[in-house]
Amino acid sequence: MNRHIPLSEQLSQQGQVINAAYRIFRVEPLLLGLIQILLLVTGLAFFVCLAWTSLRWLTSGGDNTALDKTRTQLTNCLVGLMIASVSLALIYLLQYFFGLSLFPAN
Repeated sequence: MNRHIPLSEQLSQQGQVINAAYRIFRVEPLLLGLIQILLLVTGLAFFVCLAWTSLRWLTSGGDNTALDKTRTQLTNCLVGLMIASVSLALIYLLQYFFGLSLFPAN
């Protein structure tokens, strides 16, 4: 009744379970999704910031303090976009130098 399972078969079965768990819990797809979501949110935030500052610029009515505040906010929006762009370039450099595949070719 008790069937003896050879050790090599037991280890093979355990290896398949470990491989299946590795396929389920891989980090790369999670990291890729997180980066894509962050880039999307950054792009949308820049667009909203640009539209808002443009509207404030148009409705400032020649008030110098309002124009200065709007100019500062527009500069902050552009700096944020530059930081996001440099971050993306850094990700691509790390991918190239370390052989990562965060952004797979379609």
